Amino acid sequence: MKIRNGFVSNSSSSSFIIRGVRIPIKEVAEMLNINPNEDELFECIYEKFPFDTGELTIESTKDYFTDDDFNKEDLIIGKSLGVMSDGNVTSLNSFECEKNDKEITKKLQDKLGKEFKELDTFIQYISNDNF
Repeated sequence: MKIRNGFVSNSSSSSFIIRGVRIPIKEVAEMLNINPNEDELFECIYEKFPFDTGELTIESTKDYFTDDDFNKEDLIIGKSLGVMSDGNVTSLNSFECEKNDKEITKKLQDKLGKEFKELDTFIQYISNDNF
């Protein structure tokens, strides 16, 4: 059981807001010609094709509270729209989210060789206070 006494000042968090697509990790591996049975599949995908170039980003849909295996999860691939942090309000302008869809779709097609017709906005927030 977790007990908090007073204000926690050393809290940190991890989060993402991404406009893009959700794809099974094994499908991404096949698109990038990586063995889908690789032990460290997420790391192999990230090393072979780094997505953190400012154009596209990649995140796992891993549930940090139930599973330690990145290789069983889907991937979120798209453009980062921002991050959230403890205590701060984050605004998402729906027009801003959707106005770059053609650009994001083209980048995804160029990188993965597959056409994506529809994008979604994905949000995950993990606070250090939850661990």
